[in-house]
Amino acid sequence: MDDLLPSNNIDEELLKKLNIRSGESRLRSLSIQNKDQIDFASNDYLGLSKSFDKSESNQFGIYKNGNNAYYGSTGSRLISGNFKEIQELEHMLAEFHKSEKALILSSGYSANLSLFSTLPDRHSTVIYDELMHASMRDGIRLGCCKSLSFKHNDVNDLKRKLKLVQPSNKVFISVESLYSMDGDYAPLDDMVELCKENQNTFLIVDEAHTTGVLGEKGEGLVVGLGLEKHVYARVHTFGKAYGCHGGAIVGSNILINYIINFSRQFIYTTGPSPESIQTLSLCFERMKNADNERKKLFVNEQYAGQLLKENFNELVDERSAYIKYILIKGGNKRCKEVSEKLNKAGIFVRPILSPTVKEGSERLRICLHSFNTFQEIDYLINELKKSLDL
Repeated sequence: MDDLLPSNNIDEELLKKLNIRSGESRLRSLSIQNKDQIDFASNDYLGLSKSFDKSESNQFGIYKNGNNAYYGSTGSRLISGNFKEIQELEHMLAEFHKSEKALILSSGYSANLSLFSTLPDRHSTVIYDELMHASMRDGIRLGCCKSLSFKHNDVNDLKRKLKLVQPSNKVFISVESLYSMDGDYAPLDDMVELCKENQNTFLIVDEAHTTGVLGEKGEGLVVGLGLEKHVYARVHTFGKAYGCHGGAIVGSNILINYIINFSRQFIYTTGPSPESIQTLSLCFERMKNADNERKKLFVNEQYAGQLLKENFNELVDERSAYIKYILIKGGNKRCKEVSEKLNKAGIFVRPILSPTVKEGSERLRICLHSFNTFQEIDYLINELKKSLDL
């Protein structure tokens, strides 16, 4: 615990709880198991994680440790499922996202569940954007904090909600850097200023849709704006621009140690397999060096954005990013009909229906990619016009 130094009020409070556990000899910490020891700890009841011949390890990305080779983690990371490759990757992620520490979890959903069910306590209030992802809402429900929502990206409404919180309460403002249903960015600069103006107020940002895309090398919007020192915690997911799976929480050393000790989602979940970590490490390296792909994505964003605005006017939001949408009048039924017409024309577009979005705001979500060609975008526009009878 000597290496944990609080950097703000919330860290001081978390450190007190960690010190209590340490004094009671109940503090959890991650360690790498010596696989040469006789195993009486793992959950590998049938020994199947060791059933591969070592000659197969290169093909399947099996983890080698001592005289043994494993393709499964065999338990939670606090028991037998931790190994040096996970910790090396976590160190690289923390460094890349300009944070003290990172913690890998099985998914972005699990990361949000862990963070929001563990960090806010009964003396806390979470104020969240009304369009915040379901994983954060579910995490709040699992915890014991109070919660309020504010109108989407409305800083003035956020200020009003802040005034409703008891001065003694800690406040966590929860937002996404980019909202996938509307394709718009959170006003993070304004929210950082609000946190500076209000004592015991901390910003948490879900970077699911900006991880790998924004920032100089894909570090996300927070780093891209130079706000990493003013955002208390971030969640990065690997199922979007990484093209992989999993998620991570990045924040202070104290925060990550607190999650390790108090998050049920982390404590009681089997660790990732060696193969999945090797795959994720490969995806991480490719993502960092995908400068050309990022440039092409933004070229496509501008090209598609201009065409959508010219052809569909009030049905699209010109402020949206590389996730575009077209409002479909006529409810769920009409939205599904348009989507099916496009699918038959060879265009894979999914309808976003109520109650996922508010009734009357059903839409088609169009996710642009670096590999889409101008010809494909032109075809999309033409088929959209046909499907909408324009």
